[in-house]
Amino acid sequence: MNTSDIRARIVAVLLGIILFFALPFVSDSLFGENTWWYLAIASYGVSGVVLGFIWPNMSWRLGLWLFAIWPPMLVLMLFFSDPQPVVHWKREFVGFLGFFLILPAASTGAWLGSLIARRVKRQRSGVSETLANSGASGRSA
Repeated sequence: MNTSDIRARIVAVLLGIILFFALPFVSDSLFGENTWWYLAIASYGVSGVVLGFIWPNMSWRLGLWLFAIWPPMLVLMLFFSDPQPVVHWKREFVGFLGFFLILPAASTGAWLGSLIARRVKRQRSGVSETLANSGASGRSA
């Protein structure tokens, strides 16, 4: 494991923590309570794309590191929230699954970002090889 992989993991976890604490405030104040899921899934997906583009070798695994804050916080929220007089299990289950939609969004975003980075790198190397070959053939003529 090299230092770039460690740095990528640390940045992904820190970004996931920042998004975890910032998104509820931003979404409630700007868009209302019902849009929280869309904003969370979109922001984790976009963050995954950016991190995947910066560190393409980590690929989809960066999404796991972005999501790393959610399981411990879900357990803490479960134990430290006020009990409701009547538990609506269907609503609770759907809400719980909604949190886990962030994981595939972050992983897919990181995978797409790494795919884009690899294609850009391949195109740049192809252009530089073409320029080098044309420069070499131009000198021999």
